[in-house]
Amino acid sequence: GIDDGREMAREYLKRRDYVYREMSDMGFEIARPDGAFYIFGKIPAPFNQDSMAFCKDLAQKNHLALIPGHAFGDEGEGYVRLSYASDMTKLQEAMKRLRAYIETPANIVH
Repeated sequence: GIDDGREMAREYLKRRDYVYREMSDMGFEIARPDGAFYIFGKIPAPFNQDSMAFCKDLAQKNHLALIPGHAFGDEGEGYVRLSYASDMTKLQEAMKRLRAYIETPANIVH
């Protein structure tokens, strides 16, 4: 029906706000989402600022795949990108894995 689009838009906003809150709480600085289904987050300071190295480490240790910001050009370096077009259950699992990674002191670069 005609409301499907609106319902979907509301659902996406809910997901976006959830991911935004969770990642902000973990210390990511979020570049405001521009209507696409992505969150672009600045990797918190004590972690590897090389986005590729950060994403590789996260994937290996916590089985979560984020897109390194470097893939989007030099100004994307130090950021990671995550799509919130996934369903809420998957997003909650993703945030749990990301938080587990962020809250492990051994992952901090010295």
